[in-house]
Amino acid sequence: MTTILEFNLSNPAALGSSVFIPESVDANGVIWGDYTPAESPPNTLTLIPGDTVRFKVQFKYLGPATSYILHCALGRQYAGQFDEDSVLNKDFSKSVSKCETETTITTTADITIPANYGDYIPSRYGWKDAYCKITDPKLVSPIYIDAINIVSFEPTFSDIKINSFEKV
Repeated sequence: MTTILEFNLSNPAALGSSVFIPESVDANGVIWGDYTPAESPPNTLTLIPGDTVRFKVQFKYLGPATSYILHCALGRQYAGQFDEDSVLNKDFSKSVSKCETETTITTTADITIPANYGDYIPSRYGWKDAYCKITDPKLVSPIYIDAINIVSFEPTFSDIKINSFEKV
Protein backbone atom coordinates (compact mmCIF):
# COMPACT_ATOMS: atom_id res chain seq x y z
CA MET A 1 0.00 0.00 0.00
CA THR A 2 1.38 3.42 -0.92
CA THR A 3 0.50 6.40 1.24
CA ILE A 4 1.31 10.03 0.51
CA LEU A 5 3.25 12.55 2.58
CA GLU A 6 3.57 15.99 0.97
CA PHE A 7 6.64 18.20 1.30
CA ASN A 8 7.18 21.73 0.06
CA LEU A 9 10.84 22.72 -0.32
CA SER A 10 9.94 26.30 -1.19
CA ASN A 11 8.11 26.99 2.09
CA PRO A 12 10.41 29.31 4.08
CA ALA A 13 8.15 29.61 7.15
CA ALA A 14 9.75 28.37 10.36
CA LEU A 15 7.51 27.25 13.19
CA GLY A 16 9.43 26.50 16.35
CA SER A 17 13.07 25.65 16.76
CA SER A 18 15.72 24.60 14.26
CA VAL A 19 17.08 21.07 13.94
CA PHE A 20 20.66 20.18 12.98
CA ILE A 21 21.09 17.67 10.12
CA PRO A 22 24.61 16.16 10.24
CA GLU A 23 26.33 15.88 6.86
CA SER A 24 29.94 14.92 7.47
CA VAL A 25 32.75 14.78 10.02
CA ASP A 26 36.09 16.38 9.23
CA ALA A 27 39.57 15.11 10.22
CA ASN A 28 39.36 17.00 13.52
CA GLY A 29 36.09 15.31 14.50
CA VAL A 30 34.00 18.42 13.81
CA ILE A 31 30.51 17.55 12.57
CA TRP A 32 29.36 19.70 9.64
CA GLY A 33 25.76 20.07 8.54
CA ASP A 34 22.79 22.37 8.28
CA TYR A 35 20.08 23.73 10.54
CA THR A 36 16.53 23.59 9.26
CA PRO A 37 13.30 24.67 10.92
CA ALA A 38 11.08 22.17 12.72
CA GLU A 39 7.47 22.33 11.59
CA SER A 40 4.21 20.49 11.94
CA PRO A 41 3.72 18.06 9.04
CA PRO A 42 1.23 18.87 6.27
CA ASN A 43 -0.44 15.53 7.11
CA THR A 44 0.33 12.47 9.22
CA LEU A 45 0.17 8.78 8.40
CA THR A 46 0.06 5.52 10.30
CA LEU A 47 1.92 2.70 8.55
CA ILE A 48 2.75 -0.93 9.18
CA PRO A 49 5.77 -2.89 7.96
CA GLY A 50 5.36 -3.57 4.24
CA ASP A 51 3.64 -0.23 3.55
CA THR A 52 5.23 2.37 1.29
CA VAL A 53 5.24 6.08 2.00
CA ARG A 54 5.31 8.39 -1.02
CA PHE A 55 7.05 11.71 -0.48
CA LYS A 56 5.37 14.28 -2.72
CA VAL A 57 7.99 17.00 -3.03
CA GLN A 58 7.59 20.48 -4.49
CA PHE A 59 10.28 23.08 -5.19
CA LYS A 60 10.90 26.01 -7.51
CA TYR A 61 13.44 25.83 -10.33
CA LEU A 62 14.92 28.24 -12.87
CA GLY A 63 17.71 27.21 -15.23
CA PRO A 64 18.93 24.71 -17.84
CA ALA A 65 17.90 21.06 -17.93
CA THR A 66 19.84 19.22 -15.27
CA SER A 67 19.87 16.16 -13.06
CA TYR A 68 19.90 16.18 -9.26
CA ILE A 69 19.77 13.86 -6.26
CA LEU A 70 16.70 14.00 -4.02
CA HIS A 71 17.34 12.55 -0.55
CA CYS A 72 14.31 11.58 1.57
CA ALA A 73 14.52 10.34 5.15
CA LEU A 74 12.54 9.30 8.18
CA GLY A 75 14.09 9.35 11.64
CA ARG A 76 13.92 11.18 14.95
CA GLN A 77 15.28 14.46 16.16
CA TYR A 78 16.87 14.32 19.58
CA ALA A 79 18.28 17.31 21.41
CA GLY A 80 18.09 19.42 18.26
CA GLN A 81 19.84 16.91 15.96
CA PHE A 82 18.19 14.72 13.30
CA ASP A 83 19.05 11.01 13.40
CA GLU A 84 18.08 9.26 10.16
CA ASP A 85 16.76 5.72 10.48
CA SER A 86 19.36 3.50 8.79
CA VAL A 87 16.79 1.74 6.57
CA LEU A 88 14.26 4.54 6.06
CA ASN A 89 16.29 6.93 3.93
CA LYS A 90 17.01 6.85 0.23
CA ASP A 91 18.60 8.85 -2.60
CA PHE A 92 16.69 9.26 -5.85
CA SER A 93 18.26 10.33 -9.17
CA LYS A 94 15.96 12.88 -10.81
CA SER A 95 16.06 15.32 -13.70
CA VAL A 96 14.37 18.58 -14.52
CA SER A 97 13.74 20.18 -17.92
CA LYS A 98 14.95 23.65 -18.89
CA CYS A 99 12.91 26.40 -17.20
CA GLU A 100 13.34 29.95 -18.51
CA THR A 101 11.05 31.32 -15.80
CA GLU A 102 10.84 30.22 -12.20
CA THR A 103 8.68 27.08 -12.28
CA THR A 104 7.15 24.99 -9.52
CA ILE A 105 8.32 21.39 -9.91
CA THR A 106 6.56 18.46 -8.22
CA THR A 107 8.13 15.03 -7.98
CA THR A 108 7.61 11.91 -5.91
CA ALA A 109 9.84 9.44 -4.09
CA ASP A 110 8.80 6.19 -2.39
CA ILE A 111 10.29 4.53 0.69
CA THR A 112 9.01 1.10 1.72
CA ILE A 113 8.93 0.11 5.38
CA PRO A 114 10.67 -3.33 5.33
CA ALA A 115 8.41 -6.26 6.23
CA ASN A 116 10.77 -7.22 9.08
CA TYR A 117 11.07 -3.64 10.38
CA GLY A 118 11.19 -3.70 14.16
CA ASP A 119 11.49 -7.51 14.45
CA TYR A 120 14.79 -7.30 16.28
CA ILE A 121 14.62 -3.73 17.56
CA PRO A 122 11.05 -3.12 18.82
CA SER A 123 11.94 0.45 19.78
CA ARG A 124 12.00 1.28 16.04
CA TYR A 125 8.20 1.46 16.09
CA GLY A 126 6.52 4.75 16.86
CA TRP A 127 6.47 8.27 15.49
CA LYS A 128 9.08 9.32 12.90
CA ASP A 129 10.09 12.77 11.79
CA ALA A 130 10.71 13.38 8.09
CA TYR A 131 12.61 15.67 5.76
CA CYS A 132 13.98 15.77 2.24
CA LYS A 133 16.70 17.68 0.46
CA ILE A 134 18.26 18.27 -2.91
CA THR A 135 21.96 17.62 -2.42
CA ASP A 136 23.61 19.86 -5.04
CA PRO A 137 22.91 22.73 -4.90
CA LYS A 138 21.74 22.13 -1.36
CA LEU A 139 18.09 22.87 -0.62
CA VAL A 140 16.62 21.38 2.57
CA SER A 141 12.98 21.08 3.60
CA PRO A 142 11.90 21.73 7.16
CA ILE A 143 11.95 18.77 9.56
CA TYR A 144 8.35 17.64 9.91
CA ILE A 145 7.93 16.45 13.50
CA ASP A 146 5.84 13.29 14.11
CA ALA A 147 4.85 12.88 10.46
CA ILE A 148 4.73 9.07 10.29
CA ASN A 149 3.64 6.59 12.96
CA ILE A 150 4.97 3.07 12.30
CA VAL A 151 3.04 0.47 14.27
CA SER A 152 3.59 -3.26 14.59
CA PHE A 153 1.13 -5.53 12.87
CA GLU A 154 0.41 -8.55 15.00
CA PRO A 155 -1.72 -11.44 13.72
CA THR A 156 -5.02 -11.57 15.56
CA PHE A 157 -7.49 -14.46 15.69
CA SER A 158 -11.02 -13.90 17.00
CA ASP A 159 -14.62 -15.15 16.90
CA ILE A 160 -13.98 -18.90 16.68
CA LYS A 161 -16.97 -21.21 16.54
CA ILE A 162 -18.07 -24.54 15.08
CA ASN A 163 -20.41 -24.07 12.13
CA SER A 164 -21.52 -27.71 11.85
CA PHE A 165 -20.59 -31.38 12.30
CA GLU A 166 -20.28 -33.97 9.54
CA LYS A 167 -19.87 -37.74 9.42
CA VAL A 168 -16.72 -38.74 7.55
